[in-house]
Amino acid sequence: TPLDMSDTVIRGGAVARGRLEGNELRDVEVIWRQTPKTIGRGHFGVRLAFSPDGTQVLTGSLDNTAHLWNTATGTLIRTFTGHTERVTSVAFSPDGTQVLTGAGEPLGNDWTAKLWDTATGSEIRTFTGHKVPVYSAAFSPDGAHVLTVSDSDTAKLWNATTGALIRSFTGHTDF
Repeated sequence: TPLDMSDTVIRGGAVARGRLEGNELRDVEVIWRQTPKTIGRGHFGVRLAFSPDGTQVLTGSLDNTAHLWNTATGTLIRTFTGHTERVTSVAFSPDGTQVLTGAGEPLGNDWTAKLWDTATGSEIRTFTGHKVPVYSAAFSPDGAHVLTVSDSDTAKLWNATTGALIRSFTGHTDF
């Protein structure tokens, strides 16, 4: 049966799966739903990632936090608080034991990435060195390195264990 969304108002965020037949979406199933933001309070994610085992979802928000959610129940597990500007990127380590957040505003000064312990919510370290917001952050496949990228056409490779900057990549004219 085709999905008729012509009179549907969507609030909040969701991850769904389905199949497309021609111009019609069929068999749509919501597999995770986030509660809508309450004006002036709450959380509405702008970036998201699934944990490696799919049991958790991490969302980053304009409210300077990241939230960890239970995928099956939609329950908030914990909030990662420490950035002073919007969270622009989120990622899970390959083993799911750590999460990574990137942050920043163009006219701000929190142009950092932070590494967190997934189980406790404790901040492990902060990666500093970008001169503009960190727009993307990711782990290497083995979890040994972190890669961050900013709007200054620069990517930085970090040692995830020590936080040491290994190298900067420059040369793109528009990341």
